[in-house]
Amino acid sequence: MHGMKHRRYIVHMLTEGGALVSTLTIRTHKGQLIMTQGKIVEYIDQGKIICSLCLQDKGNRLHLLTTSNREVNLSPKRALLISETSFDTSKSREELLEYLKRTEALRKALKEEVNPKELWELVHGEREIFDNKYLAELCFGEPVTDHHVSALVRALFEDRLHFDSRMASS
Repeated sequence: MHGMKHRRYIVHMLTEGGALVSTLTIRTHKGQLIMTQGKIVEYIDQGKIICSLCLQDKGNRLHLLTTSNREVNLSPKRALLISETSFDTSKSREELLEYLKRTEALRKALKEEVNPKELWELVHGEREIFDNKYLAELCFGEPVTDHHVSALVRALFEDRLHFDSRMASS
């Protein structure tokens, strides 16, 4: 990303008494805000898609909570998908894990509705590059959510016959 303007802002959230509640890192890219805290971040680890919740965006590292109740640090470059919607990370650990597990279960269930062979037949002769959201709209109709896009990516990631993982991660 040589030549592109990136800026990083750190916002400290304080109580009325001045006690530090949390720190939020806000990144901008081409004038658009990129805030990752509270978002679902999916990445590939040992050949599997891992669903996690961003607890803190440290700029060059994302501090994530996985469905197995592990905390990991990940480079933002390794993120396969980052959700558009956010969840309140000030909730209890149990609530965070429950939200994360429900999200993963929904995405896995939706993945079963994706037919990669049918999708391949629709797009393989086209001379265009399709983004994941458009392909999800072809599979599910409109409007699609983060869950639909994730389901599509999961299905394409697992389908080695029609799609390669480079297409699934684009």
